[in-house]
Amino acid sequence: MSRNMGPIKAQQLQPVSLTSKPLESVCKDFVDGFCRQGDRCTKSHDICILEDGTHSAADPGSANAAPNYLSLGPRFIPADKCVFEEDGPGDLSRQGTRHDNDHMDIRRICILPTTDEILCLRRPYMPRKDFAQSHFLPRGYSCLVDTLFRQLRYESTECIIDACYHAAQQLAITSKEDNHDYDFSQETPRGVRYSLFRDVIFEELLFHEFKGTVVRLSFACPRTLRGSRMHSSGLFEKASVQLSLADPKDTDALRRVIYYAQGLLHGTFVLIDLPGLLLPGFSLCLRQLQNLYDSTDAAFSSFVAPPTPLSVSEIGPPVYASGRDFKYNIDSLRSKSKQNSTSALTLPPCQTRPRCSHRQPNARDPLKETTLDEGQAVALHENLSRSLAFTQGPPGTGKTYLGVSLSKTILNSQDKSNPKPILAVCMTNHALDSFLGDLKNDGITGIARLGAGSKEEWTRPFLLKELSQKMKITKIESVNLRDARLQVEGLVFRGILRLKYPAIFEHFASLENLGQDYTDIRIARKAGGFAYEFWCQGGDIRDLNQLLTLFDTLLGMHHSSKEPEAWESRTRERLLTKVKSNAEHVTTVFAEGNLWMSSLAERQKIIDNLKAESLPDNIDRMFAKFGRKMEMFEDELTKAESGLSSSSGEFTKQFRPSPLAGKKNQNLVRVRGNMMMEVQKKITDFRDEVVIPFEENAILLAAYLDNPKIFAAPVLPFELRFDLLYHKCRLVTLQEAVNMQKVMSPHAEALPHVKTLVDGLLMITTEQATDNIKALDLLLAKASSAQLKSLEVELRLVQISFYVVLRALGVKHDLDITASLQQVAKTCNRYRTAAGPYIRSYRLLKSFCDGMEPPRKLFGQETRQYWWKWGRHEVGFLTSCANGHPYSSKTFNDCPECEGKTAQVEPEPVDYSKYLQEDAFLAQMHMRAVS
Repeated sequence: MSRNMGPIKAQQLQPVSLTSKPLESVCKDFVDGFCRQGDRCTKSHDICILEDGTHSAADPGSANAAPNYLSLGPRFIPADKCVFEEDGPGDLSRQGTRHDNDHMDIRRICILPTTDEILCLRRPYMPRKDFAQSHFLPRGYSCLVDTLFRQLRYESTECIIDACYHAAQQLAITSKEDNHDYDFSQETPRGVRYSLFRDVIFEELLFHEFKGTVVRLSFACPRTLRGSRMHSSGLFEKASVQLSLADPKDTDALRRVIYYAQGLLHGTFVLIDLPGLLLPGFSLCLRQLQNLYDSTDAAFSSFVAPPTPLSVSEIGPPVYASGRDFKYNIDSLRSKSKQNSTSALTLPPCQTRPRCSHRQPNARDPLKETTLDEGQAVALHENLSRSLAFTQGPPGTGKTYLGVSLSKTILNSQDKSNPKPILAVCMTNHALDSFLGDLKNDGITGIARLGAGSKEEWTRPFLLKELSQKMKITKIESVNLRDARLQVEGLVFRGILRLKYPAIFEHFASLENLGQDYTDIRIARKAGGFAYEFWCQGGDIRDLNQLLTLFDTLLGMHHSSKEPEAWESRTRERLLTKVKSNAEHVTTVFAEGNLWMSSLAERQKIIDNLKAESLPDNIDRMFAKFGRKMEMFEDELTKAESGLSSSSGEFTKQFRPSPLAGKKNQNLVRVRGNMMMEVQKKITDFRDEVVIPFEENAILLAAYLDNPKIFAAPVLPFELRFDLLYHKCRLVTLQEAVNMQKVMSPHAEALPHVKTLVDGLLMITTEQATDNIKALDLLLAKASSAQLKSLEVELRLVQISFYVVLRALGVKHDLDITASLQQVAKTCNRYRTAAGPYIRSYRLLKSFCDGMEPPRKLFGQETRQYWWKWGRHEVGFLTSCANGHPYSSKTFNDCPECEGKTAQVEPEPVDYSKYLQEDAFLAQMHMRAVS
């Protein structure tokens, strides 16, 4: 084929690459690359043309058709334009099952199409939406779910089937020559557009913690994706992509991927990309429909899909309002003129149908005292009188107000001893915020908002995440958490006991040894660490009933809500018998010095010692995590700063000095001013949620365990380091604000909106720079008292940079810049390893104070050495310097903050003028002696 040939349409395909074979020699059980007959099959598994012509596009529905073979003709397009069949699904079809994914039960249908389904040319079965039409299921909820599932799945996956079939045709006829100049844009005869990438090779097989098996594929990168220069250079002829399985539980697909990736199977592959198709967009809905197929407690199922036609008069009041004497409390709806009334305002639900007002003419009289108009009053009464109600009306008729009134009425009418929540669902976040805002304004504050799409600040305290952090756990939850903690501790401390105290470990291991049977071990894992938990609670191993009760509880099989199967019951009894036998063995073997004979106080002391031995390693790992985070945030900050610097010319180009460009210029300033906000928020969130709580409780933890050696490094620099990163973000933002002011200032006098922007930037920049200088004074005091010299130098440099920002704006500040620079120079000279790399930054700032231009970039690559090394903190070598600064001796040769040098207090100069001379001193002493 020609190297420059364009995309091949299905009508132009030529059957030159396929061989012809008789139908009886071709295997019908070969699907998805594997044969159902296994190695016993002797028939052909090749894609071919059938000689007898039974597989024709003209008659795809005949009983003798072979639907699971590739045809070189276009997919069947019926003349009557009907792409569905009414012949039932699966075994109900008179002509037999269409493919291996054609089932009566939708729960057996794979969400994504199978290979056999893609190759099938018979039209799919599709039930009609109208309940009056025939369906293979009886009318009801399952019938509705079946219809919705099949229709949604067809609409979502038909484009996949069409594109894959068309791609398979091209794969069958295309030459195997390397061709990197192909056109990847394709279109099927049915109009489905997709991208087709050739020469796909399995490069690498990876395993991800959450995604499971991940495979890296390479493919020939088309010329149009490389650009003319890259194409002529010969670079980037191959591109790669990482893919994971759509269904991680599909073991057959996983097996095929492994075989091909390891070279055990060979084949030719293409990569298909369907634009605009997102798997979670439809797969989650389809799986939920499968779960609801035979549900017996689906909401409103008797109304949404009734077994027989349902009239409005048959929809009665909700269960809570079906009592004979029940009445709704509508006091909260009273108008202001009626609020002084002492009698309760109640409203009974309608008990007759239809239109209760005709038979109960005075039923709605209480609504005349409310703030509702006539239409809203009728709607309110009808809604309260039905289990399922629907209200519609044009904009401005008070539908939202009606919803708020309904919510208030239902809440006020509930049983106070057993209140129930109300679920409010809206189509958009804005509508939900508006509805909840009206409820809040009417005094309803018991609100929990799900989702994080709200743009209203007042909703923050009502977000589910915020509320969950303030909730107090119940006693039962507290007991469950304690049991879970003990169980986890038992599993964690097993490693420590096994390595350091094998004799003690044997006391627990002997009790938990449940044999070699795989089933027993798998079931017993649910009660892992039960021996340690029983021992921590002060349990006596001779009390077999108490021990077996604990093991049985942790096992969870005896108390399960569902009835256990017979084999599960037998396994449980077998495990209990083994535990009983082990307990008797431990009592006999460890009669002398038995750990189980110790008192509860002695056990608690042992537990504390175990915690003390395990905590240093965990603390070391926390330091390593802090180091990685510091390096990551510093790297993101540097990249964001470089992005702002490199795109400064773009702002000048995009800024429009026009009276009609006010909105555009305002958005331009806002976008550039917020470019550091994402990095800044990450830093502050991690500092507030992880670093600060850790440092506040670290020393208390060591004191509680009565082992201060856990923290050989009591001076922790991490909170101050994250504060420094925050102020660096603010510095970059304010420097960009100064640059934007310089661009816009020449046009401020002529354009009012530009003057407003310039004045606003000046005010905000001045205020924030002043606040940051003040905040850095406090941080400098902390760093100086803790002898964090490297941090102190960097804090001073950032503080001086804020002063530079104010000076560029023409704003004065009382910061003693000369003294600060002298202190920086003195520290850099004394601590050459820890603070020496900042000498270049010092010289840049000093040159500015001497009248030079302000520095464009303050911190160079050499200053990132501290951050880079902390990101590579090696666990297991934690130590501290004489000043108490923690660091890894494997990563740093000396303390990265102070080089291990202790603070030296310089003696104050002596003022000899205030002391007596020698002669005067002797005269004074002589006079005292005489007296």
